Amino acid sequence: MLIQYDENALLLRTKNVMSTLTSESVNHRKYMFMSCKERLMKYLVESYACKREINTCILRLNKTQTELSDRVGFNVRSVQRSIAALEKENLITLESGKITVSQEQFVKMRKYLEE
Repeated sequence: MLIQYDENALLLRTKNVMSTLTSESVNHRKYMFMSCKERLMKYLVESYACKREINTCILRLNKTQTELSDRVGFNVRSVQRSIAALEKENLITLESGKITVSQEQFVKMRKYLEE
């Protein structure tokens, strides 16, 4: 019997597709309601996970504030305020105008986003 005629297989496939679409929609809505600071933190956590320096466990972000604002979907001034707030909370460090994230700061941001 061909799978295209198997009702149970088609039903299971449809349920799987609907489940995937629903979870993607929920995640997209959560992202849309995040503040600039939260989106920036999410971006930094994701960047740290894949771009950190292996030997020092530090992320040095070489992006301009304009590039960051394009990435997180807020204007440059909001990104500047968020960077200042994150630095004040010791969640990032600014070195020569560039954002750096240590492993300890990464853990704090990840924990904050999970709450």
